[in-house]
Amino acid sequence: MRETAFIICEYNPFHNGHLCHIRKTRDAGAKTVVALMSGNFVQRGEPAAFDKAVRAEIAVLCGADLVAELPLPAVLSDAKGFAEGAAKTAAALGGNGTLSFGCLAGEDSLFDLRRALSAHPLRERAAFLAESDHITWPRALQRALDGTGEARLSGFLEDPNTVLALEYLTAFGNAAPDVDFYPVRRSDSARHDALSPAGDLASGKYIRRLLFEESRGERVGRYVPPPCEKAIGRQIAAGRGPLLPDRFSVFAISRLLGMKAEQLRRVNGVSQGLENRILRELPHCSDLQTLYDRVKSKRYTHARIRRAIVCASLGITREMQTEPFPYVRILAMNDRGRSFLRERAGAFTLPVVMNLSQAPVSRARELDALAGRVAAMLRPAPFYGDTEYAVRPYVFGKEKA
Repeated sequence: MRETAFIICEYNPFHNGHLCHIRKTRDAGAKTVVALMSGNFVQRGEPAAFDKAVRAEIAVLCGADLVAELPLPAVLSDAKGFAEGAAKTAAALGGNGTLSFGCLAGEDSLFDLRRALSAHPLRERAAFLAESDHITWPRALQRALDGTGEARLSGFLEDPNTVLALEYLTAFGNAAPDVDFYPVRRSDSARHDALSPAGDLASGKYIRRLLFEESRGERVGRYVPPPCEKAIGRQIAAGRGPLLPDRFSVFAISRLLGMKAEQLRRVNGVSQGLENRILRELPHCSDLQTLYDRVKSKRYTHARIRRAIVCASLGITREMQTEPFPYVRILAMNDRGRSFLRERAGAFTLPVVMNLSQAPVSRARELDALAGRVAAMLRPAPFYGDTEYAVRPYVFGKEKA
């Protein structure tokens, strides 16, 4: 473990499992923890439960030293695009350190799995199965592995975090080769989508369900650190969260109704005829959940459909996903995080900004501004006047800069 550790995260919301991960990372030798965090939308293809400013603040209060935002087009991509966005962000921040991540596969199994999947015939077989059987790429890889002497490894591909971890190994090897890896073994009860808690550990999905079932946040207190519980309570009391999916549903459906097939085909994540399936089912749907259920198939997973529809509603095209990122935005820090920025400044390969107004004029800046306005509309008490340009980084121990 090097002195600087990168953690790719969403903290939606921050919970005791995340706290344990940071502590294990520090116990392994990390002195500075840099969180590379998604913004107001997350990789599962939906708005975050709370806006990025408060999630970044909670991260610093619970052990991170610096929080930088992942580019939105990368966040709303598949595992490969998500990993590439994180690797490029780490590289822009100097690209030297250790990537700490959690997955169900232990270190030996993870690297065995990587070696097995790098075999050219196996990947050819998986590509054939994905196309002929109309199944997802992870499922096709599983079936291809099942026909080899590495069948014992195929079950790990059912874990999205292990699939992501494999993409991290490739993406960081290409974009940030000075970063090494520290896998943290997770128990099966700590899966990101577990529907029931194990002691004081619960998945983000379980905690979000509690938040939406209750008008107040007290029930989540067992599963999140005290600073997170307090911050969530303040957000709920002020009508700033949790962000309401039903409001996003109205926004997204209205945007989709004005789109044609050729427009949808340019959207990030839309391929293999997905645009036709969306447009065919759209007239029969009054909300996004119904649309997701009607469009889903063996080929199109819920997560892929959700991401594509968020991208369509925000105007994120494949071209934007492949464009170079024009800046890195800092969301929160403490004194160690400030020292990291000072010491690494000469190694930055992109502008590192504290406020959106400092960012280079670009489509990325316009997209960040739009995503912030949409998120503000989704609050229980909408704040239509709030803009991303008013958001400053949280600085632990000081007034917001």
